[in-house]
Amino acid sequence: MFDGPGEAINLTAQSQEQNRAHAGSNNWRAMEQTWQAMRASGIQVHAAIDVRHANGTTDRPSSRSVVDRHNGEHSPRRIFRETKPVSSRERA
Repeated sequence: MFDGPGEAINLTAQSQEQNRAHAGSNNWRAMEQTWQAMRASGIQVHAAIDVRHANGTTDRPSSRSVVDRHNGEHSPRRIFRETKPVSSRERA
């Protein structure tokens, strides 16, 4: 999507729920899709992402805050809190 490595490499651990595209959701994947659409239309997107770890017991961050800039304007800060993975039984 952003000309990164072709392999499935993640810079930080992330739950699959946070990174799944759901209609009408405001999750990480939806943000990436917005950036991708802007780039496809020739708009440069710059992002500052702050990764927070609640403690040293897990590789998965507790949250990420994001501010992006495009067309000379900054977006409001968005905070994506990591959730515990949801089991298939809980989804049903």
